[in-house]
Amino acid sequence: MEDELGARISYQYDARGNRTYEEQIIRSGIKAGENAGQEEARPVFKKIRYSYDRTERLVKKSELIHSC
Repeated sequence: MEDELGARISYQYDARGNRTYEEQIIRSGIKAGENAGQEEARPVFKKIRYSYDRTERLVKKSELIHSC
């Protein structure tokens, strides 16, 4: 999915329907009408990995935030 400001989010799931990966791309610092004549702000990436045990309980959530 993507909104009008360029932020995006995507998901990946395993065969059982558990979310295993999430990626958010956020163009921080941009608001409608604020960017006129300026260089576009650099995107910020947020990546999340989910791990489950054999009974499908969430056992680990790892987040990485990165700015280019």
